[in-house]
Amino acid sequence: MQFVVVPRFRLLMLGVLCAALALTAGCARPKPATPAKPGPLLIDGTPKSGKPSGKPSPPKDGDTKPRPKILVTVNAPNGSDTRRSVTLKWSEKNGTQMTCSAKSADFNEVSQVGTLVDFSAQLYENGKLTASIRAPLATADTAKRIIIASGGVVLTSLERATEVRANWIKWNAGSDKVIGNGGVTMKSTNGSVQGAAFVADTALKKLTVLDSGKGLE
Repeated sequence: MQFVVVPRFRLLMLGVLCAALALTAGCARPKPATPAKPGPLLIDGTPKSGKPSGKPSPPKDGDTKPRPKILVTVNAPNGSDTRRSVTLKWSEKNGTQMTCSAKSADFNEVSQVGTLVDFSAQLYENGKLTASIRAPLATADTAKRIIIASGGVVLTSLERATEVRANWIKWNAGSDKVIGNGGVTMKSTNGSVQGAAFVADTALKKLTVLDSGKGLE
């Protein structure tokens, strides 16, 4: 039987080699990937936080177009007869401009123009009720704040006991101007005047009866 004697130096070198191999194997193991941080959300080309703020975004200037406030009610004056009526209101910063009612109405949400049947309204000047108007038919332009009544229109001043009748009347709330055409009769405590057309303000403080309605729009 023969014994192989391994020198101590060779044993030491063998141990160092085994340790190096073990270290190399440990370093070769893949490390877990670090999770990436969530990026900001992109809304309308602008970075926004991913956390909801809880507050709605304010409307843009282009989305603040005036819309008609229309209320449809059903009245039963005799307990059995029901009548549908439409209520329309215009308001501005200085107060109410007009409130009206009609038997029926047909409004276009895009053009904001509507037709009202059996029309009656209260007109305001600087938030103060100054006149009333009634007509079989009227067209309301909410965007331009214009009422065009036709079919025999009666305009009454609540401050001056003055009444104006015309076939056609146009009221512009923005310019506080009323014009009428198609034959005009004006009655007041001072008498009556007839003409072809007239021009006035909402309260009928200044009223001019004309012999011709040419050029009035």
